Amino acid sequence: MIGVPFFFADKLVSALIVLVLFGIVFSARGMMVRGWVRGASRLLIAGLFIIFGCNIVFSGGLYSANLVFLIAMTVLTGLLLGHRAAIYMAILSIILGLVIFLTDYFGHPIPQLLPAPPLSRWAILTIALVLTTTTLNYTLRLLDESLETSRREIVERRAAEADLAREIRLSEHIINSLPGLFYMYDTQMRLIRWNLKHATVLGYSPAELREMTAMDFVRPRDRDFLAERIRKTMTEGTAEIEVELIRKNGETIPYLLTGLRVELDGTPFIIGVGIDMSERKAAQKEREKLAEQLRQSQKMEAIGRLAGGVAHDFNNLLTGIIGHAGLALMKLHPRDPLNETFQEINRAAENAAGLTRQLLAFSRKQIIEPRVFDLNELVGRIHKMVGRLIGEDIELRLFAARQPLWIKADPGQIEQIMINLAINGRDAMPEGGQLIISSDLVTGLPASLGETASDRQFAVLRVRDTGCGIDEETRPHIFEPFFTTKPVGKGTGLGLAMVYGAVKQNHGFIDVSSTPGQGSVFTLYFPLVPTAATEPPSPTEQEATPTGRSETILVVEDEAVVREPTIRMLLGLGYRVLSAASGEEALTVYQAHGREIDLLLTDVIMPGINGYELAEKLTARQPGLKVLYTSGYSEEIIAQHGVLREGIRFMEKPYSPPALARKIREVLTKE
Repeated sequence: MIGVPFFFADKLVSALIVLVLFGIVFSARGMMVRGWVRGASRLLIAGLFIIFGCNIVFSGGLYSANLVFLIAMTVLTGLLLGHRAAIYMAILSIILGLVIFLTDYFGHPIPQLLPAPPLSRWAILTIALVLTTTTLNYTLRLLDESLETSRREIVERRAAEADLAREIRLSEHIINSLPGLFYMYDTQMRLIRWNLKHATVLGYSPAELREMTAMDFVRPRDRDFLAERIRKTMTEGTAEIEVELIRKNGETIPYLLTGLRVELDGTPFIIGVGIDMSERKAAQKEREKLAEQLRQSQKMEAIGRLAGGVAHDFNNLLTGIIGHAGLALMKLHPRDPLNETFQEINRAAENAAGLTRQLLAFSRKQIIEPRVFDLNELVGRIHKMVGRLIGEDIELRLFAARQPLWIKADPGQIEQIMINLAINGRDAMPEGGQLIISSDLVTGLPASLGETASDRQFAVLRVRDTGCGIDEETRPHIFEPFFTTKPVGKGTGLGLAMVYGAVKQNHGFIDVSSTPGQGSVFTLYFPLVPTAATEPPSPTEQEATPTGRSETILVVEDEAVVREPTIRMLLGLGYRVLSAASGEEALTVYQAHGREIDLLLTDVIMPGINGYELAEKLTARQPGLKVLYTSGYSEEIIAQHGVLREGIRFMEKPYSPPALARKIREVLTKE
């Protein structure tokens, strides 16, 4: 059996073919190990086809074993190289078989150059079956591995898709939970992604948003600026802009928009968030308002200190002037030519005193004596005074409320407020018009005042004119001290400032409404108080000057310009007068005269012991001693927030001899 040839009769050829066959097989295996599967398959099929094709052609023709081989090669080619290669192999095998058949048919058979023994047929059949089975098994194993790999890939892909879906949902939740807007724009500024806040805030439906661009959300005047910032984002990577977005209903909302350039698959986009600036803007306005109030408060404090210093010194001088003029008038005959001169001096000094009172009023440093009175009564009796001030070309109309309006305030200041507002209205109507002063009762305050008192009743005083009105630019400044729109020499800028300060000092509120060309309305609100017995009004200048009854008055005044005319006035009125230039000297005088003194008339602000401290010392020794304070500015010594302390009697400088005489008589006769 060993000597029987396996393939061909020629042992050398058989050995060579076997070596070539093994070489092809091992080469193909090596290529497959390196991963060159397709190259190895081609080498194996080509080598086997050449070897066994030669065997078919040169050693026996198309007997059954060779046919099995051709079929096996076709199957093997299909398994290794695919169906297209199998078709080519089948065509090639058919052509090979057809050539052999035709040569035999036409009597020109191909010579058997390599005669094969009978065993070679079995060998070829065996090799064909082994190759086919092995290849099929290998292919099936590869297919199984491929299917397993595909299954794993499918599982992994599904897991990845599930993770991706979770990430997408999470990102959607995060985006939709943002307190601001989220947006994504393409290079054409088209909105391609947004969060729910975007739709909710701007009021558009998703279908509408898909058709919109960035320019649709801003006003036309802001579009060029927005386009420039978008271009900057595309070139520099980031940008931000503060702009007002337009809602579907036309409302605008201030927003801070940020932009970040990103690329997805090589395509640039802009993503960003929008932050609502409404609260920040409101907070900023509130901070600015508070800062302005602080500046105004500091300014008022500085002016108040200045006003206080000026008032103290200036009123002392005016007291001396008015005092000496009053003394002269008391001695002159009414028809004396000098009488008119001293009257003019007196009026000029009174006007100057009015300026200092206004300075103190707007800075809320003026001492007031609030009492309960009916506002209607004051409105009714101011008719003649206001009528003289405004002239005949302006019609004055007064309307008082039907019910009494009891308020607690300083009547003198309320009267001065009405006078100042009347003068302001007169100046706004150079060609004439109407001035209407009215009173009313309301519940609550208007929202424009920023106060909450919805259940409280207020007495209202309105002063309306039909003048030129106040424009929007001027209105915020009308209550500022020294602010005026009048020509030089026509106004001091203190009138409305005094009104504002006096209203606040009397715990009131003031509101202004105006239309240029139609006039202005000043509305004042004072808290209503329960009905109470009112104090009698102060005596007027026209009443007779009361004289003394030989009472002794201790005059304490550090300024000689005030002290000397005051002493002369009191002596002329029939009083006994003791004097001192300081608190310390007054104590010495009291030590000498004891209980002879009926009234202490003292300045408040003095070096050393001030008037209030002096009065405390003397009333401690003499409890029944009457005290009358006088000052041009008291620095809260006898008042708290401008309101006199309980039981304090006060005479404001500058004062005229008749006014001082009446006040002294009032204090001496009061229990």
